[in-house]
Amino acid sequence: MNAIPIKPRKVTFDVSTVPRHWNGGDPVLTRFFDALSVHFPEGERFFIQSVRNFQDRVKEPGLREDIRHFIRQEGQHGIVHDRFNEVMVGQGVDVDKITSNLRRFIRSSQKYLPEKYQLAMTAAFEHFTATLGEAMLKDETDMFTEADPVMRAMFLWHGVEEVE
Repeated sequence: MNAIPIKPRKVTFDVSTVPRHWNGGDPVLTRFFDALSVHFPEGERFFIQSVRNFQDRVKEPGLREDIRHFIRQEGQHGIVHDRFNEVMVGQGVDVDKITSNLRRFIRSSQKYLPEKYQLAMTAAFEHFTATLGEAMLKDETDMFTEADPVMRAMFLWHGVEEVE
């Protein structure tokens, strides 16, 4: 069982008025995080499916509860980033084109790779996002000092949940 419990939180962020260059007016820093956001929903759905593939095999009640919370948490991440991605579409970003390669990669992985490899990929990507989340939460590496407050809150919320 985890030392830190997984707590799914249902949150909403009003991203409707987020400016195009929301991170201090810096287009590079903004687009770095936009690129993450664009890819998160597809990735989260893949993570959920890879864990669901094994969910019925887990007998330990605490781990089963962690899995349920993980699935809810990942689903919430996808919902929140989908909403922001719709804002980016309105700003002229071709989200579908950007994510097409990821969708193709995921479909191929699900078709050709054993489920245990898909789960291993999920663990690896979750480790990466937890490491990024931890870096985002450190004061000395505050990547959101001049960010739009809604976007700062959204990414820090996601960072906290990744560290869990």
